[in-house]
Amino acid sequence: MEELLGVQGKKARDGGNKGSAIGIATKKAVQFAMSNSSSRVAFMQFMESSEFDASLREKILKNDARLADSMIYSVQKLESVTKMFLSSDVKSIGLTNLDNNRLPKGEAFVVDGITLLRLPVTASGATPTADEIKKATSIAWKGITGDATAVLTLKAHKREIVSDLPCYAFINADNVQVSHYSLENPRLIKDEGEIEAELMMPTMSGVPANTYVMLILTGTRVIPK
Repeated sequence: MEELLGVQGKKARDGGNKGSAIGIATKKAVQFAMSNSSSRVAFMQFMESSEFDASLREKILKNDARLADSMIYSVQKLESVTKMFLSSDVKSIGLTNLDNNRLPKGEAFVVDGITLLRLPVTASGATPTADEIKKATSIAWKGITGDATAVLTLKAHKREIVSDLPCYAFINADNVQVSHYSLENPRLIKDEGEIEAELMMPTMSGVPANTYVMLILTGTRVIPK
């Protein structure tokens, strides 16, 4: 595991630099990467890559920032083409936990899974209110018209994370986590880039009115301590 953390990681393993904050923090990072969390291992690998912000890496090693399990989500009305993260988004519990479809400054996120859920909304009028959307109970993606043949594209920094992924990937009732797809290739999302997702339905025929969809990105995030 030394190769994930460079020379400092080797020193920490060998007992060198024991008294310094960097040495102690790096030793903890090595132990962290050796845990059973594939998401954390992937994060540590990205942390040593050239695309990872050097100042953020230093904060982690100095224990001024920490890694945490995280989910990034957005709720939108299901259309023939649904854009899930918007530059006009404002953080609101039950609708999205991102502002302007970007991570806050000084954070990073390694996405290793995607969950897709439906929210049948009961509206008192023609258009549901924000509160009515928030009250909706989520159900599995499976069961809606075109559940297998709809496709999802996810991008960050204009680079594709998944491209035209058939939503059959989310029809997995036998799995422990319903409507979840684990990425074989986790990807790093940095704070300065837009997160974009587009869900395309093969048809809207038979889709109930006021059907909303919730897209959740799961992974490991670095946040200020």
